Amino acid sequence: MASLTRMDANEPLHIHDDDLDLYVAGRLSAADSYPIRAHLIECEVCGRRLARAVECMLELAAQSRSRFRLVNRERRQEPRTSTNDPGSMRMLHPVVGDWSNVRILDASKSGIRVQTSEFIQTGSLVQLRIKNTIVLGEVRYCVDAGDGFYAGVQVQDLH
Repeated sequence: MASLTRMDANEPLHIHDDDLDLYVAGRLSAADSYPIRAHLIECEVCGRRLARAVECMLELAAQSRSRFRLVNRERRQEPRTSTNDPGSMRMLHPVVGDWSNVRILDASKSGIRVQTSEFIQTGSLVQLRIKNTIVLGEVRYCVDAGDGFYAGVQVQDLH
């Protein structure tokens, strides 16, 4: 269960570091995520800590990709596999949002194209839940598709 702790005896309650890391990684249940999400809406300090945790995770993912490129010199883009799978997505940054249903249209090792009912700002950090996998990614584009929007998500991390 997610917990709140005091950073200093005179400070208000804040999200414990371990719980914040689990939240960013998508490894908390809905019941454990709810109080964290509610707290993040109200607490500017924890909102900044969330942004730093996300930046750290993105930096680690970028370093991992960079090391992979040094080992694997092939520069071809991966082939995309067409799908029509259901999934769910929530925004982590700049604003934490609730899970919403999306349709996974195609995927490769480095990117996923989703159909969503809502516009998502380029640069937003999102979590995708696809079957038993949690994907952390950055929205690279979002375009009107007539019956919703197509968003391209660059994969940053998989769980």
